[in-house]
Amino acid sequence: MRALILLATLAAASAETRGYLFVTNRLDEVLVAAAQLKRVEAAANVTLVADGATLGELAARESAAGAANARLFDLTIASEALLPGTATADSMGAPLRR
Repeated sequence: MRALILLATLAAASAETRGYLFVTNRLDEVLVAAAQLKRVEAAANVTLVADGATLGELAARESAAGAANARLFDLTIASEALLPGTATADSMGAPLRR
């Protein structure tokens, strides 16, 4: 997996209080990384920051998977909410929204 996913340890006390932050619009890659993380550290808090389109796709996939699928992210945050007015671009610099 490329280094496009930022994974930061937010706390180091115990697995129950440790948190991880993913900042990416690459949904397929972050789903794999978060699933692997949850396998190793099931109690970890995992947050995803991504654009609204990516979060919409995530919600659609979770809905299609049904209730039997465990949620990988404890919190999701739209990047537009963090930095209003900032144009989001893909890895090649093409605008995703305006």
